[in-house]
Amino acid sequence: MRDQFTCQNKRCNIVTTELEIDHRLAVEAGGSDDDINCRCLCSDCHSVKSRIESKGHKLPDPEDFPTDYAEARRLVAYQMSDPSLVDDIPDPEFD
Repeated sequence: MRDQFTCQNKRCNIVTTELEIDHRLAVEAGGSDDDINCRCLCSDCHSVKSRIESKGHKLPDPEDFPTDYAEARRLVAYQMSDPSLVDDIPDPEFD
């Protein structure tokens, strides 16, 4: 019942029973398993966020991000003020 079965990405907000626990700050980066650091995301949103973070990049707003990986990559490149970086953010599915 956590988060009322709703994906907590503001661009998604899908209601589903198939949610995954997301750490706002990854455990590997010093985050905890405390409730304040955890929230529910649908599997698609969790995958997008995890794929971006696995390459050492951060989403500008981890509470409100694109649900599409390619769009998220463009957003990260824009945040870094270098659109050419889109090609430098490898897609794990094709690496």
